[in-house]
Amino acid sequence: MKTDASALKTDASALKTDASALSDEAALKRRVLILTPTGRDAALAGEALAGEALAGAGLLAEVCADMEALCREMAAGAAGALIASEALIPASLRLLQEALAQQPPWSDLPVIILTSGGREPSGKGPLAEALDALGNTTLLERPLRVATLVHAAQSALGARRRQYEVRDHLEEHLRLEEKLQVEYQKQRILLRDVLASVTGGRLHLCDSLADLPAPLPTAGEAIPLSRTAGLGELRHAAKRAALAEGFADDRWQDLITAASEAAMNAAVHAGGGEGRVY
Repeated sequence: MKTDASALKTDASALKTDASALSDEAALKRRVLILTPTGRDAALAGEALAGEALAGAGLLAEVCADMEALCREMAAGAAGALIASEALIPASLRLLQEALAQQPPWSDLPVIILTSGGREPSGKGPLAEALDALGNTTLLERPLRVATLVHAAQSALGARRRQYEVRDHLEEHLRLEEKLQVEYQKQRILLRDVLASVTGGRLHLCDSLADLPAPLPTAGEAIPLSRTAGLGELRHAAKRAALAEGFADDRWQDLITAASEAAMNAAVHAGGGEGRVY
């Protein structure tokens, strides 16, 4: 279908989309928001998009009265925006830039700009600079063919659909993280209660460094540990400290065995470290 814009005459009131049809998120995400100061542009866009929607292309048209309304609808959900260049007066442009700047990280709303052939500023003119600031924009020059408009709108819909998919994946990831955090906290509470029960309250599960008791004074300097050095010195230091505290023979021997095994694990499996006796 190839029809010039001047050949299309559609009552703008017919573009009023039934609010109930847009109540669900799926419909909101398929809308193309239209802002054109002249009724003929709105009629062209509405007929083209509404016709394609009925044909199964999945596009819905929503005509906005002004830039404030367009920005409000954009926040609710949309596949893209179709704006005539003459609507980008400084005040409206600032509203649009602010709305686009407030998009979440996953969002980059496609914006289609209808320009007037041969009369629009080029290079570094005001409109060109404004379009650069908007970001994800596509220029369509008038007079406009319906097929061109529909193709641009469908491309915007495809790009926007992928953005919504990214959003859904991010939200699902956050939901899973929250669920895992809840389960983790439940496990910690269970472990804390079991640990306190089986040890008669002598051992506690600490949730942070702030929960740890104040460190004890060391009984000597740090002892470097490796596969070939430090193990015997740590055993002797542990024995001296245990005897100084009056440990019975079986207790200081158990302490030396535990210290020796811990030091060996550090040397063999962690490549070494330091041993301290408190």
